Amino acid sequence: MLKLGAFFLFVFTPLILADVPSRDVELVTCFEPPTGCGALGDVQGFPDPVGPIVSSKTYTTSSLTLEANRFGESIFGTLRVSADSTFTEAGGLRGGTSTFADFLDIVTIDSPLFHGMPGESSMGYTLDGTITSSGFGSAQAEVVGCAGSLDACETSLAQIQDYTSSVSGSFSFPDLFTFTYGTPFDLFFSLAAVDHYTGSGSATADFKNTLRLSSLQLFGPDGQPVTGATFTSASGTQYGPNGVVPEPASALLLGSAAVLLISRCRKRSHRQRKFR
Repeated sequence: MLKLGAFFLFVFTPLILADVPSRDVELVTCFEPPTGCGALGDVQGFPDPVGPIVSSKTYTTSSLTLEANRFGESIFGTLRVSADSTFTEAGGLRGGTSTFADFLDIVTIDSPLFHGMPGESSMGYTLDGTITSSGFGSAQAEVVGCAGSLDACETSLAQIQDYTSSVSGSFSFPDLFTFTYGTPFDLFFSLAAVDHYTGSGSATADFKNTLRLSSLQLFGPDGQPVTGATFTSASGTQYGPNGVVPEPASALLLGSAAVLLISRCRKRSHRQRKFR
């Protein structure tokens, strides 16, 4: 987890059961105690959403006002989020709002030459977004990726990359992920847009232009590149060396129709998994 001031930024906790493909969007707003998440802030979860989640909401008391506009969309292989907000306070209160989106898929990669043998894969993605802030506001985006078992992702395998300025380009996680050819593994990706305040100001993390899984380069047990491998997934999504294979435009239209800042007040559900 990443500490921001008196708060902690947690990687989004997907509301899933192990080994079940899922997509999630979550909107989180919290304020420094005594207001906390419960009294004024909130956590809104949208498991397997149909199309984008859009929210405009104003949180207000006698000592603070937070106007939050948020957007989140999750498609297997593609994530879009934004958090655009303005915070006005009196009395030194802190707060923040965020949007999380993630997907969890179960993927099998196989090769006739290496079936049952260990392999490695790089994981790359494209990311395009803008970050702006004023006053005592700040914004950031966070990307989390993991390939393995959920239990291992929770303890050690998840890789995290943070962005505190506008970006546009191709990126990759620094370490290779390990798997076994012919054996299913969990593929997890999340994207968060986070606005944080230590006083009055504004902040925007706009990553609606999408994160897209764009590269899964494979290596054999000898460390040499592997070509000709087959990819299958529990969700039916088509993956390959170039990441997620884009669907035809008509299919995309059909699919669209058919790590706030969270204080210690956030509670774990019995179905939740937390990557620290």
